[in-house]
Amino acid sequence: MRLKGSLSLTVEEVAKAKNFAALGYSCRHIARELQRSPHTVARLLKMPTVAAEVSTQKMELADLYEKLCRDTLESITTETIQDASLQQRAVSAGIFTDKSRLLRGESTSNVDVHLLLDIATMLRDEEQRESEATWQRQHALLASKTTP
Repeated sequence: MRLKGSLSLTVEEVAKAKNFAALGYSCRHIARELQRSPHTVARLLKMPTVAAEVSTQKMELADLYEKLCRDTLESITTETIQDASLQQRAVSAGIFTDKSRLLRGESTSNVDVHLLLDIATMLRDEEQRESEATWQRQHALLASKTTP
């Protein structure tokens, strides 16, 4: 028999619920993951100490995502523009930015991942045009040397 007011969650379930909440999952989703009542999860997350811990975790995650965004953007160099993973890096930077802003409760409507992709595409196209121009010059030079 459960005492009225007790949550009957294990220490592991409480920790998982806090982690899921910090990641932005809904009470219903957390309840499904833990196979518990959404009401039980909601009551847990409304407890002042738990709410404070979740808030702290969100800020730590926001800082981590922001650092990952910065590291990702700083890793893009002229050499990596030629790599196929440049688009993935640009998308990742956008996602990290978006996630850090969401966790801080900031608007994400002014962050456009497409802008990063457009810049990456523009740089890649420019590099490809330069590469093709170099090839054409070399080909023309070879052709002029072999022509009597």
